[in-house]
Amino acid sequence: MKFKTATIELKLDKIGCTVTRRGVTPPELMFLVSSHHANAGGDPVMSLVIEKKQVPGRVAVKDATGKPMTDAEGKPLMKDGLVDTDEDNEITISSSQERARLQGIYGAKRINKFFPGTIPSLVETFEEARQVGIATQAPTERLVTVGEEEGR
Repeated sequence: MKFKTATIELKLDKIGCTVTRRGVTPPELMFLVSSHHANAGGDPVMSLVIEKKQVPGRVAVKDATGKPMTDAEGKPLMKDGLVDTDEDNEITISSSQERARLQGIYGAKRINKFFPGTIPSLVETFEEARQVGIATQAPTERLVTVGEEEGR
């Protein structure tokens, strides 16, 4: 499967606490929306920007405020770095590998509730992920017991 990746800003509660996540795939977004929409009072996604593929290149050196820096002659200071292209970033990963990646981040019990089976069915677009995530209620029961190994 091929998944685009995005940088998202996620609202965690009704007060307005947010977190930024990079490299988010549609299945991960579905899980996050499902986990946070009740506390956020609706769709918790404040912003979603599809990430662009990056290639090695020369980039401007910026100061702490984000302003490009210059040398004594007024020429921009440059360094080696990564430059965005016009092409959307995509990762190629099997559904089982994506579930394993998410298990490593969020825990096997929680992810297995959302993506059961040997070859789990995963959402493929961010639009579908938001719709399914809002329609899905995250489990509220205790997922790990003290002294129990997580994921078993």
